[in-house]
Amino acid sequence: MNMNNQGMDVRESARQPQAHFLLDDLQSPINIGKCARVAEAFGMGLYIHDPRKITRNSEALQTIGDFSCGAWERRKNLVLDDIHGFIKNYKKGRLVATCLREDAVRLHDFEFAENDLILFGNEYDGLSREIVENADAKVYIALPKAYLPKPHTPRSIDSSRAMVNRNGVPSLNVAVAAGIVAYAFSCWLEKNRYALESNAHEGAQVAAY
Repeated sequence: MNMNNQGMDVRESARQPQAHFLLDDLQSPINIGKCARVAEAFGMGLYIHDPRKITRNSEALQTIGDFSCGAWERRKNLVLDDIHGFIKNYKKGRLVATCLREDAVRLHDFEFAENDLILFGNEYDGLSREIVENADAKVYIALPKAYLPKPHTPRSIDSSRAMVNRNGVPSLNVAVAAGIVAYAFSCWLEKNRYALESNAHEGAQVAAY
């Protein structure tokens, strides 16, 4: 695991993250920056699996900083070399995959848990099948049914890709989806804050004995 020094900050918020994002193989530095901004705004931790080494490219890193509105520079953003090893050893909470699967629960009905690690996949392909199948829970944002194909453009994120996966199925930009999920988690957290604080207090008392 590498810690990107560009993401370190002595002014980091004192809030302890109660959920975390993991961005898997995002190709757009704009999307990475926007997700970093969302994570900071909602007090969530942020991990990034960056096999394309976007965060090590000076020009891309500048774009990330611009679109994060300072969040990238203010906080610790952990860049992972081995996502599979990290997921296997993640013991703080559940692995929650965002995906379009029949067994996924729509966000409106989804019950979060403290220290959920919420995974978002590549802009074209989403999360890999292996990651989705090993997740503890799956969630999706329900959208109205429609046929909304993405037109080809030479200025796309990946000019070598003609089509996105499931082209025509309504979808959201990954940063937009991250913002919606983060807000849903914050609503769940506010609703359950008293119970969570009570459990934490009781746990501290038990530890004291």
